[in-house]
Amino acid sequence: FDTENMKVHVFEVLTTENETSFVGTVKDLEGKEFSDLSVMVFNQFVLDSYMNYKWQWKN
Repeated sequence: FDTENMKVHVFEVLTTENETSFVGTVKDLEGKEFSDLSVMVFNQFVLDSYMNYKWQWKN
C-alpha cells in the first residue's frame, strides 16, 4: 500500500463535547498518539487489499 499519500481521518471521543479529529496522511500518523477508542477512516479511491496479491499464497 502507498501510505505516503493515503488520506486518513481520526476521530476521538465521538459524540461528546470533547470530540477531536485529525486529518492527514497515514505517514503523518507516525509519532502521534490517539485514544484506544479512536476511529480511523482511510480514504482509498482505488480499493486494494492484501487478498489481491495471489503470489503471497504460494508456498
